[in-house]
Amino acid sequence: MRSLLLGTITVPPPLGTGELSGEKEQLTEFTFRRTTTGHDATGLPVTHISHELTTEFGGTILAVAATLNDSDMSVDEGLMVVSSEVKTLATVCFSRSRDG
Repeated sequence: MRSLLLGTITVPPPLGTGELSGEKEQLTEFTFRRTTTGHDATGLPVTHISHELTTEFGGTILAVAATLNDSDMSVDEGLMVVSSEVKTLATVCFSRSRDG
C-alpha cells in the first residue's frame, strides 16, 4: 500500500496489524510517501508440511511442519517431537518449525 501524505517524517510509527515492513520517503518539504507491505491475516494460521530423511535414531523419515500465525505459539513437546522452535517475525507474525 502506498500513501502520499502532507507533513514531514517524524519518528517512524510501529508497524500496524498485518504489516510486515514499512518505509517513509520525504518527497518535498511538505509531503512524504509511506509504503507498507502486509498480509491478509484472515488466512492465518498456515502450516506447511514436508519430509526429510535423517540418519539420527538409526535412520528415519521426519515430518517437518512449519506454521505461520499472527498470535504467539508455544514450542511443541512430546515423545514424537525431535526439535521445535518459535521465532518472532517483525512484530505481528510468529513462525514455529517442528521436526518429528
